[in-house]
Amino acid sequence: TLIYWLVCLLFSFIWIYQGLVPKLIMAHPEEISMLSAFTGGRFHPETLLKLIGLAEVMVGVLWLYPVRKRKWFLLHIALL
Repeated sequence: TLIYWLVCLLFSFIWIYQGLVPKLIMAHPEEISMLSAFTGGRFHPETLLKLIGLAEVMVGVLWLYPVRKRKWFLLHIALL
């Protein structure tokens, strides 16, 4: 159905955008400081931020695959 695919496209766009812009392309200082405070300085925050951004982009690409995504929708609802 059209609405199903539009929702998948929307989720894909949101995940890819959130992974690329504030994490990979322009590392936002606020994201770095929050991550540094969360990890307690045990990890290099810039590297960890890039890994998180890459993971978000990968999740966004997964939303584009043409498979049944009922469980993905439920997981997405739980994560939100």
